[in-house]
Amino acid sequence: GVRADGLPIDGNDLLPVALLDERFGRDFNTLPMVRGRMPETATEIALSPLAADNLEAGIGDTVMMDLVPYPEAATDSIEDHRRPTGRFAVVGIVAVQGGFPPVNGGSPAPAFLDGSFAEANPGYAELLFVRLVPTAAPPAFVDRLQELGAPDQVVTATQAEQAVPVQRGLDVQATALRVFALLVVVLALLLVFQALRRRMADDAAEDPVWQALGLTPGELRRSRMAIGAVTAPIAAATTALTAVALSPLFPVGVGRDLEVDAGVRADGRHLIVGVLVVLLTVVVLHVVAAAGQARADVAARRPRRPARLAPLLASSTVPTTAAMGMSMAVETGRGASTVPVRSTLLSIGIGIAAIVAVLVFSSSQQHLFDDPRLYGWAWDVQVGDAFAPALDDLADDLRDDPRAEAVALATVARLTIEEQTFDALAIDADSGIVPTTTDGTAPSQPDEIMLGTRTAHRLGLAVGDRLPAEIGARTVDLTVSGIGVFPDFAGTAGLGAGVALTLDGLATLTPAPVTDTVLVSVVPGPEGQALVEELLVGQPAATYSPSQPSDLAALERLGGLPSVVAFLLALVGVFGLVGALVTSVRRRRGRMATLKAVGFTRAQVGAAVVWQAATLTLVAVVVAVPVGIATGRLLWLLFTERLGVPFEPIVPLGWVLALAGGSLVL
Repeated sequence: GVRADGLPIDGNDLLPVALLDERFGRDFNTLPMVRGRMPETATEIALSPLAADNLEAGIGDTVMMDLVPYPEAATDSIEDHRRPTGRFAVVGIVAVQGGFPPVNGGSPAPAFLDGSFAEANPGYAELLFVRLVPTAAPPAFVDRLQELGAPDQVVTATQAEQAVPVQRGLDVQATALRVFALLVVVLALLLVFQALRRRMADDAAEDPVWQALGLTPGELRRSRMAIGAVTAPIAAATTALTAVALSPLFPVGVGRDLEVDAGVRADGRHLIVGVLVVLLTVVVLHVVAAAGQARADVAARRPRRPARLAPLLASSTVPTTAAMGMSMAVETGRGASTVPVRSTLLSIGIGIAAIVAVLVFSSSQQHLFDDPRLYGWAWDVQVGDAFAPALDDLADDLRDDPRAEAVALATVARLTIEEQTFDALAIDADSGIVPTTTDGTAPSQPDEIMLGTRTAHRLGLAVGDRLPAEIGARTVDLTVSGIGVFPDFAGTAGLGAGVALTLDGLATLTPAPVTDTVLVSVVPGPEGQALVEELLVGQPAATYSPSQPSDLAALERLGGLPSVVAFLLALVGVFGLVGALVTSVRRRRGRMATLKAVGFTRAQVGAAVVWQAATLTLVAVVVAVPVGIATGRLLWLLFTERLGVPFEPIVPLGWVLALAGGSLVL
């Protein structure tokens, strides 16, 4: 068939399944409807979220495609794809195992037809869905299937295997949300604390009046604390109402595809915890702010030290307006004219540092998205998978093609290591194609094995260690030659998960592995791209081009969240700066009046305030930019260690310089 954008639909895009047994999807295996309904006629189809993405189709659309039995479908030309006669109405989006983005190297995205289609079109391949008794172990059942099917290849996929990439994607999204939420929380607390300090400083200016009316210092402090008793419940109630109001926006990414009811949600347990945390936080902030103001009151009664910077600037060649502005920026003042210089610098600095950290994190993330090598695609196209026949002849033909830079025969096997099962990619060691490594080297000898970064951590192994690998009754000892990254080439394999070894190494465990996969690296330029396009259509097996594993796809589907966080951080910095300037000008009205009395014009007073703002911002930028770069690199290091990909941070110097300059202009 053909997609909405004109590209062909093939076996990589979807696996249409006609349900002959009504128990599947009802009492045998639930199929929650995300939207719409299941098909009821032979011309209707329900898509999984992944199939809907692949076909760029939704409920109400008509998909033009012809469903022909495998392997005839794989031998069609691209023109056959573009002249489909079948019309299928999309009536539903259904949540099902294996139906969430992305997929590469595993089974295609499922879609569901009514059983009447299969009854009218006999001769298609058959699938068996098996539910085991509670005491049965899926690995033992799969091993028994392999024995019954020998010497033919038996292809299986378990529910647990298909859940792994979805769970990994959810974990990555949750981690990203926690990191960004932590940044926002820290800066929000800082902003609230600054507001409290300024409010208490303003109130302190009126203390002499209240004391003249008979209030003691203790009563004044208690009156300030009473403000917290009023504002804390208001803040907690606002927080809870806001969380409930924003609940339809969540979850995001893969989680949104899984959520069949994305309406307003009020989770009582979490709301109660949140309300208690906000109540306690606001009270603590009031206590800390009151204590700080009490120290400021004590300091105000001490003998005043002469200003250090103002005389120095006055004796220099700096313009008078600049000297006045710079001295106001760094001098806190006393009593009613006190200005929170330190907290203002901290607010602006943290805001700028956080934005720089987000820029570094986002740029490094985009670099990861743009370079398939970093997430395991060390080749340009993959032909075949566990469903394919032997592809030795295709590999021989491609080796003779000048557009192919390197060609490797490969296959997927399932190894048992320390009583744990792992999918293994076995590659021809002499092909010139090697997986992406983060430590050590790819296997080149039959007794070597490469572990995914997560797999190595799970097994507690490092380069140079030895491990026993099993397939059936055979066991061999292998040496860990390297740690690296793989694409999603099989059920449990993925970013940082899985193992790799040579074809000769696999032959020591299973006598005649079926070389059902061909990995191809093409020459750079249009000729190589033309070969890739030819391989993607008209092959006797499914073909795959580089696509993001579930972890990265989930991360990318967070969309513009980093930009939203950066915008919030920018607002915090702007509010901090504006608040400091407003407070400074208001509390130094007497000083401004004195300047005007001795001849300052309105423009000169304005210039002094501009110099004050520029000084505050410049000091914050000089300190905050390096801190932000270091923080962004650290966050990316933690993320890459969790993802299991190479650490290649990117510092966007252009954006950082623009941020520094823009901060000064602002």
